[in-house]
Order: sequence, then structure tokens, then C-alpha cells
Amino acid sequence: MESTKNDFVPFSSLDFSELKSKARFKFGFVSGLRFGLGLVFLSACILQLLTACNKKESVPKNAQDETINRGKMLYLSNCIACHNSNPNLDGTLGPAIKGSSLELLQARVLRGEYPPGYTPKRPTQIMVKLPLTEANVQDLHAYLNAP
Repeated sequence: MESTKNDFVPFSSLDFSELKSKARFKFGFVSGLRFGLGLVFLSACILQLLTACNKKESVPKNAQDETINRGKMLYLSNCIACHNSNPNLDGTLGPAIKGSSLELLQARVLRGEYPPGYTPKRPTQIMVKLPLTEANVQDLHAYLNAP
């Protein structure tokens, strides 16, 4: 009787030795690759944990630094619409205000006026008083006069 492709061949009579060796090589390589990638991932995680634990917080060193940081936040949230984000430079509407005196800041920010005898840098009277407190102005002054 001739054998055709559709003839049944018992499973036990098939020779899988060559297939097994090829599969072992193929899956052995994949296992090694998975192990290597796993090792790299684990190393990266450990490195991340070690560097995260050694990070120093950017916490102000003292009360003066806290005051300056609060003043900077006040400046950036209230002043840069008219003044430059760098207080050393003129803004679109307002002049450079780095080094402004506390008296000038109190008069301009809290009352919307100039202190007696002060000559403005610009002739415009655009700036209005702002809804800030005396403590806010002190913080703003610390920032504008910080080294």
C-alpha cells in the first residue's frame, strides 16, 4: 500500500529529535534574552531608587530665602503682565524694577501712587494698586533687592 499525505501516522513513530534541538536553541536564546532584559530592567530600577533617595530637596535654606521665593512667586504671578519676567529689564508697559525701594513698592502696589518727591521712570499712569498685603510687598521687596 502506498503512503499518501492523508495517511495516519502514529505519533509515537515520529522522530522529533532534530525539532527538539532546534526548539531548545530557539527558546534557550529567547530565555537568555528575557533574562538579560530582565536584569537590565532590574538594574535600572535599583539605580533609580538609589538616585531618588539621594536627591536633595530644593528647600530654602533660611527664612530670608523663603521670603525671596515668595516674592519671586508674587512677582511672576502679578507683575510680568506689564514688567519683564527679568526685573532688570524694561517690560512692555512697565520699567525695570530691580532694586526698587520698599517705600516705592508700598506706594505703587498698595495705594496706586508715587511716594512724595519721586520722579517716575515713565510718564504714564497706567499702574493701578494691586490686591496684595503689606506682607506681600515685603516679600516682593526682598525678591527685587536680592543679590
